[in-house]
Amino acid sequence: GCSHDPTLPRYVRITDILPNGALREGGLKSIAEDLATPYLLSEDDILFARSGSVGLTARCKPDWGRAAFAGYLVRARLGTRADPAFVEYFTRSSHYGGWLRRNAIQATIQNVSAERYNNLAIPMPGVSEQRLIVTFLDHETAKIDALVAKVQEAIERLTEYRLALISAAVTGNIDVRGEAAQ
Repeated sequence: GCSHDPTLPRYVRITDILPNGALREGGLKSIAEDLATPYLLSEDDILFARSGSVGLTARCKPDWGRAAFAGYLVRARLGTRADPAFVEYFTRSSHYGGWLRRNAIQATIQNVSAERYNNLAIPMPGVSEQRLIVTFLDHETAKIDALVAKVQEAIERLTEYRLALISAAVTGNIDVRGEAAQ
């Protein structure tokens, strides 16, 4: 890979994939057209980390633009029996985490071969039920994400209050005698 050239396919490496499946914004790399061809991604291809950050997955989205994947990733191209968003949610489940722990080969670096990923059993209800599950999870995880954001905000405010309280107490800007007696 060379530095980023927007006229060439983006080169997607394990280090570009965030834990939530999104791609990092910075540090983009490109790959020469002739080298990219066998590794070009299509929308909804799922990438699995084969070594290092085993368990990391990402679903190729239109905003990635033209992209090719690096050798330490495994591409899964789903058939018509699988909703890509359903499979992506599956890779965020504890069931998948347990499968990874049972199937990762511990050498100097943890890895899961393409053959092992090929044997990953994913529960496959009908496509219409998969889509219902995705809609449900999109709705519920959005509510959870909103609550997490509120809690993070509260933690930040409490941390600021704690700092201000300590600063005021140690600089003598508040009367601590009455407080300490209680």
